[in-house]
Amino acid sequence: MLKEKRTYSFLLAGVLCLFTVCFVIAQEVKTEKKRWVDLLHADTGQADKLFRPDVQVLIGSVKLRHDSMYMYCDSALIYEKTNSVEAFGNVR
Repeated sequence: MLKEKRTYSFLLAGVLCLFTVCFVIAQEVKTEKKRWVDLLHADTGQADKLFRPDVQVLIGSVKLRHDSMYMYCDSALIYEKTNSVEAFGNVR
C-alpha cells in the first residue's frame, strides 16, 4: 500500500510538472512595437549633427503622421531619441 501511494505521488508530481512546463511554453512574449513619427512633408529640413545630433529641424508646411493621426504645422523639431515632436505656428 505504501508503494502504491509513492507511485501515485510521483505520478501526480510528474503530471503537475508537465502542466507547468506546457503553461510556461504556451505563454506568448508580447513586445510592444515601437511606433515612429513619420515625416510626410517639409519645405526645408536641417540637422546640426555636432551640437544636437538627435534633432531634426523642419521648416515650412510640415506634415507629420503617427499611426492614423496627421499633424500640420509651420515648423517642428523632431527628437529622434525620444520619438517626440515639438510643433510651432498654426498647429492643427
